[in-house]
Amino acid sequence: MFEPDDLVAWLERPGASLARLEALVATIPEADWERDLVGALREPRPAARTAFVNEQLTELDYRMQRWLRVPRVCASIASSLGIMLGTLVLRRGLAEAPDLSGELGTLFVRDVVGDAISVASFGIVATAFCIGAHAQAARLSRQRLAAADRLIEALERTTGAEA
Repeated sequence: MFEPDDLVAWLERPGASLARLEALVATIPEADWERDLVGALREPRPAARTAFVNEQLTELDYRMQRWLRVPRVCASIASSLGIMLGTLVLRRGLAEAPDLSGELGTLFVRDVVGDAISVASFGIVATAFCIGAHAQAARLSRQRLAAADRLIEALERTTGAEA
């Protein structure tokens, strides 16, 4: 996919036309959404053109939302895995604990608990990173959809000028 703002800038250059854009996106296999958008703008009936353009916007929204959940799922996995591994460290440490009483027993248990908390902390840090990635992905998705709106407006101006 192209960056929509790059296409808007390209359309504002002298000599840019819908036909030239159509020829450009026809040569790039990854530009399937752009090809479909240009095809929607080629529709001669105004009502159908609007429907086809809206269909392409819905498709773009689906493509953006499809990957937006990935960081959230990763955060869930990281937190669950951190807690699970911390529990396993605690279990193994206590299962293999020697028979100690008094201060030595207390020190040993504190050491095992400290190790378990350290392991679980890695899961918490990974979760925080994934939450940040999710927030960044949501922001980029909103920006990309706004840029797609600007692209469609520029394409409609170009189509109107060609007509």
